[in-house]
Parts: sequence; structure tokens; C-alpha cells
Amino acid sequence: MAALMERVPCFSGQLLTPEHTLYERHRWGRNQRFDLKPRLIAMCRQESDVVAVVRWAQREGRDLRIRSSGSCYAASSLGEDVVLDVSGLRSLALRGTELMVGAGATTADIETFLDGQGRMAVLGTGEAVASAGFCLGGGFSLYSRRYGLGADQLLGVRLVDYQGRLIEASPTHHEDLFWALQGAGAANFGVVTSLRLQTHPVPPIVTVYNLRWPLARAAEVADLWFRWAGKCSDRFGASLQLAGGAHAPLVSILGIYLGGRSELESLLPDCPEPKGRLLSEGSYSAAVQHYSGSSSLRWQARSNFLDRPVDTSAMSAIVEELSAPAPCGVHLQWNTYGGAIARVAPEATSFFHRRPLAAMQALCDWQLPQDDAASRQWLKRFTHLIDPLGNGHAYQNHADELRQDWARAYFGSNLERLQEVKQCYDPHGFFRSSQGLSSAKAAQENLPE
Repeated sequence: MAALMERVPCFSGQLLTPEHTLYERHRWGRNQRFDLKPRLIAMCRQESDVVAVVRWAQREGRDLRIRSSGSCYAASSLGEDVVLDVSGLRSLALRGTELMVGAGATTADIETFLDGQGRMAVLGTGEAVASAGFCLGGGFSLYSRRYGLGADQLLGVRLVDYQGRLIEASPTHHEDLFWALQGAGAANFGVVTSLRLQTHPVPPIVTVYNLRWPLARAAEVADLWFRWAGKCSDRFGASLQLAGGAHAPLVSILGIYLGGRSELESLLPDCPEPKGRLLSEGSYSAAVQHYSGSSSLRWQARSNFLDRPVDTSAMSAIVEELSAPAPCGVHLQWNTYGGAIARVAPEATSFFHRRPLAAMQALCDWQLPQDDAASRQWLKRFTHLIDPLGNGHAYQNHADELRQDWARAYFGSNLERLQEVKQCYDPHGFFRSSQGLSSAKAAQENLPE
């Protein structure tokens, strides 16, 4: 270890090799179906540590992966060689309406910091999700229809490039890089160390709602929801969720409303009487807490965007599949887009998906490693049922290593410009992963005809 420290000069953090007592704790990402054992984990304490590791890895020809919270669905932030961990970069400062955020700061960190200051930020749903990965990959939130995506909150980004140089990108400085970071920024162009985000006044009242029916009524409820969701107020964060497989079979309409309970009730779709009903009017903080948890150890997801509602026959086929026994629990969820998301043109940022009706995600979760193969095979079969409902595009923050057409699915018509920015700021492809821009050209060429 002493020899290694000498080879990484000016590093103040911890260098964890497999012999270190803390290695086992830190080698895992949040999705534990990925059992990777990197040769070295560099736990950075400050920005200069990032510079030191990048320069050392470049000089030594090492394969470098970048991790903030380790929340990546497909574990792109892990690898077999060197993991550069920025979870220790958690500085926070509020200057007027701008929030300065270290790349490792999580939703829980930021919510705690802003509590009592009268400001809110558009953040990821899980408490442990880091702001950097969330915003740089687009960043959909239940508040996005009102305030925009996480990427739309970016005012500036500070990163370390492949040569270990510090770059500050903003709408007026390194404009192409800033554009690329607004949706395709996670580990493609450098190691992001901090962000500047715009904040918003805390809404005085937020009502959480969740209406539940037996899964057998999904086709009826979904038809009403889709007709309503396409024209509902942008004060709604609105989702339709089907649960099945190893989970209790239910269909739910859920989300948040920026207003009171009585007003919400008058605006919800006219659905049949639900089996279960939650309408909880309270503070913004209470609403954040309501949607903050996740207990799954292992999962895999499929993402699609939809331009039109799911018809009754397709929904009936989905219900039949979810009603049958499965090795995993399944949540199939549609999140309404529109509002502030759609008021930004697809080419204005690198986040291409601005005009769909909704985003759809099939999330399979399970607890035990012996269920990995069967659960993944179940989802692979299920994709043949749900993929035709989409428009061919997918959400890059819900990375799916089984998707062959990932480059065009994630980036749409922005792919070519992104590759040009990549060539400019990382010409030798030092920052790479299985679904990074360095791999995009080969992935496109190898698609089956």
C-alpha cells in the first residue's frame, strides 16, 4: 500500500485494495447482482484527489470507472481495475437561489441541508441517489412536470478531464460540453466534481396520493388514466403502476400534487371506487419522505418511452403475465411527461426525450443470488410484450445492459453531436464503459440486421 501511495502523489483519500479491511464494504454498488472485485478503489476526499487519480491512471494505462453513489442500474460505475469514488465530495452551499453541490452529495444530504431555508431542488427519489449521476443522466422527478428535469436545473459543472485538467462548463463557457453534460454527462467526458443547480421556493402544500385497485381492473383504470394524464395540470406528478409476479397484484394511480387535498380530489380522473385510498395533505418535506425508500438488493429494469396510450388488448396481455407466478417481484410503471419537460426542445440539451406521453419502466426485484438467472430470463421474455408499446427510445438513467440498441435509444438524434463533443474532450476514449459514448459506434455497427 505504501508503494501504491507513492505512485499516486498528492492523494489524501483512501486507496483500498482487496487486502484492506474496508474493501469488502466499498466494492459493492447498490445493485448487488453485480459481484465485481476491482483491483483498486480510490476513495476521494477532495477535488485534488480526483486530479491525482486521473493523472496516475492515465500515466499507468489503467482502466478507470467513476462512482458517486453506485446507483447505476447496470453497474457501469464498477469495473475490474480502478474505481474512482467521489462519494466523499459532499460539500453544499446555498448562494442566493443557486445551490453548490459536491458530486457525492445525495438526495438525503441535500434535503437535510435545504430544510428550513425555504428552497427546494429537483432531486432523485431514493435517499441514497447522488445528485451528479441523477442530473447528468436527465433526472426525472415527480416534480419535473412543474420545474423541469434534473438536467434542466444545471447552471454549471466542474470536472476533471482525461489529462487531469479542471474545466468549468456553463451556458457561456465550454458551451458544447455543458450541452452534452445535460443528459449524457455521467462518466463520458470527465470526472464531475461539483455542480451548480438552480433551486425553487418550497411549495406551501403538497398532497401525496395513492389509489389502489385489484390488478384485474388494470385495463379499465389504465384507459381512464392515460386519457387524463395527457392533459393534467403540471402541478401533478402522476404515475400509473401495476404490481405482480412475487408482489401483491395491484394497479395504482399515485404521485404528488402541488396543492391541497380538496383541490386534488376535484382534478383526479373519474375512476371506479378504489380498494385502497391515500390522500395526504402536508409539507413538501413530508412528501419527499413518503417516496424516499427502496429495499431491494438485486434488480433489473427495462425502460421505454411511449407516444400513445396502451390499448386495452395490450394491457390485458400484461395483466395476464403479471398475474402468473414469477421468480421476482414486478412493478410496471408509467410516469407522465409533458409540462416543463416538454417546453424544452429535444436538441436544446443532450436529453432527447422531451415529447413523449410517458416513460415506462418494468422493474424486477428479488433478494437472493440463486434467483438471478430465472429473474433476468423472466424480464427478457417480458420485454417482448412491452417493447412494441414504446417509440424505440429509453431512459439512460435506467441503464439496461441487455438492450442492444442502447446508443440510439438513449440519445436519439443527439447521438452524432454527442460523439463530436466526446472526440473533442476525450479524444482517446479514456473515460469508457460498456454503454458509454466510446462504445457507441461499435454498438451501432454490431446491431443485428
